[in-house]
Amino acid sequence: MNEWARRSSPGAVGRRNLICGEHVHVGIDDENLRIDVMSQVMSFLPVLLALSTSSPFWRGDDTGLLSYRVSVSHALPRSGLPEHFADWSAYQAFVGSTLVPDNRCSSSSTSTSCWP
Repeated sequence: MNEWARRSSPGAVGRRNLICGEHVHVGIDDENLRIDVMSQVMSFLPVLLALSTSSPFWRGDDTGLLSYRVSVSHALPRSGLPEHFADWSAYQAFVGSTLVPDNRCSSSSTSTSCWP
């Protein structure tokens, strides 16, 4: 494994992450509006999850769940429901408190380029 791949790898949890899914990126220029929209969309997530259940099996076994993919992805540090943030500055404070520079992160890392 080359040096970049070693530093970028989320480790064993990432290698276990043998799931597929789709996600959508929405660009909103206004930072506070971005946080407001994120908060409003959160109320629709249970319905979206119910509509997207399609993976009751894991490695050939019936898990008894309608969507085991959610359980697998929760082991990853940046997965699951986000915190509620009052505004952009609250989000920035949260990101700043979770990014700890180490051998995978630089002091200029952002929430989109570093695993906390």
